[in-house]
Amino acid sequence: MIRANDDFDVEWEHPEDAERSWLRDATHSPGPEVPLAHSMMASFRGATGGGPSLLINGYAYSPAKAPRFPELSDEEYAGRSGSQAWFELCLPRAESLVETVRGRDYASMTAPELASLQPTVAEESAAISLETFRTIGRMSEEFEALRAFCVEHFGERAGLALELTRGAPNETTAAAEALDRLSGRARDLPEVASAIASGRFDDLEAADGGREFLAELDSVLERYGWR
Repeated sequence: MIRANDDFDVEWEHPEDAERSWLRDATHSPGPEVPLAHSMMASFRGATGGGPSLLINGYAYSPAKAPRFPELSDEEYAGRSGSQAWFELCLPRAESLVETVRGRDYASMTAPELASLQPTVAEESAAISLETFRTIGRMSEEFEALRAFCVEHFGERAGLALELTRGAPNETTAAAEALDRLSGRARDLPEVASAIASGRFDDLEAADGGREFLAELDSVLERYGWR
């Protein structure tokens, strides 16, 4: 971790870093970070093409230059649209990597084993993230074509392109809907609702309908809890 004083008397581990412009990432890292957590995120950022990350006075800083994410090649697209390439190529690869990361028995590992696995997990997580960016360029072109069509044919209703695409199903919306159904289920079970409201989570299993509610909760967490 780099510590700066009032004179900004800094010793850079890599002298070329002194020539960069560094910005604090208040969106992804709004608060101070412990060195181990920052090490994980720095590995992830480096593997995704985001460049180095520094811990300065406990806060994470990254270069001002935005990362460039690799797009699929024309050969990989092979006539596919952006969404088709995502569902046929990128999503299956991402899901396979997710199963690898989630399939390990982390609970049985010792602390040194977990620590030694950290670089591997960072690389795997970065590979998963990169798959979600590989079709952005093509999808952006397709959206721009839709927007231009709306401008040409609807004029003042040019915002219709955004309205149309906001209704597209996605995992974020699905997760919110699953939580909404789960909360509705809890409201319909007075003993479950009471246990949750009072923080008596250990009493949920014995509550009327508690086991069924916990089973539904486990299902939601298994599907969306790793996000």
